[in-house]
Amino acid sequence: MTRVRRLRHEDVPEAVQIINAQYSASYEEIPLAAESFIDYVRKRKPTLLVAEDSGRILGVISLVVWPWGNCIDLLAAAQTSENQLIEDLLVHELEQLAGVDSVYTNVEEGSPLISRWEQRGYSLDGGVYHLTIPLSCQKQVPPTRCAATIRSLRSEELDALVDLMNRSFRFERLSMEEVRSWWEVPGFSEEWIQVAEVENRIVSATVCMPDHEYSKHFGRLRGYLGPAATLPEYRNMGLTSALTVTALNFLFRKGMESAAMYIFEKNKASLGLALKIGFRIAKHWVHMNKDLEKSALQQCSP
Repeated sequence: MTRVRRLRHEDVPEAVQIINAQYSASYEEIPLAAESFIDYVRKRKPTLLVAEDSGRILGVISLVVWPWGNCIDLLAAAQTSENQLIEDLLVHELEQLAGVDSVYTNVEEGSPLISRWEQRGYSLDGGVYHLTIPLSCQKQVPPTRCAATIRSLRSEELDALVDLMNRSFRFERLSMEEVRSWWEVPGFSEEWIQVAEVENRIVSATVCMPDHEYSKHFGRLRGYLGPAATLPEYRNMGLTSALTVTALNFLFRKGMESAAMYIFEKNKASLGLALKIGFRIAKHWVHMNKDLEKSALQQCSP
């Protein structure tokens, strides 16, 4: 009989095998190893459930709590005649145990999986783009429309960076714990964080990182941009454009062949700016969202 329970350490090898089989054909998918999966658990602190029958792991599901929502990040079942039933069971049990108001998941645009999530009570609600740009030369940094100094962050300014990000997003987008974790990335330092300073105050920032996993798996050096933010009173002054190009030039000097970033579908201004700079849309995922409180009320209605 199939039952759903929390993932244990001894489940990791089977869980990783199932996940890799499920996602092997996905966009830019990098196969997991037991070590990278454990690192994912350490960094993301997900809620992880498995479906088990007679000691055999049949499926796995993961919920990650991001500042902007609760995401079903992984859902995979062993490729059997009952794999869809296993997935449905895992989703149902996670919804019951999650203790959150709503959940969403990312599905590739046009995928037949969209209808599967709709059958589970999920509906389309925005999405996210993955954008990339080749780095073949340095670009001219566009001028700003205010007296700003563009430079790298200083080590004593980490608190100011966290405050800037959270004030700009109007929610806790960034914690000091997450910022300190960036130094676990080999080669990372304050020079990877570009800021705009006006009157001795940091008003805009763009963070970039080396994408070691992509570079190792695909054999091409790529950097990653994000997060980025500008205080509301300093928007529309060209600061984001200047910082983005400055970050791209920095990545080019570091030997990166390309750069990538994620932009939410609803952020039309950032998407337009990125396309103008030269980014292209490489992939589009749609959000499938479910209001768990509303769903529970509907089930209780006579």
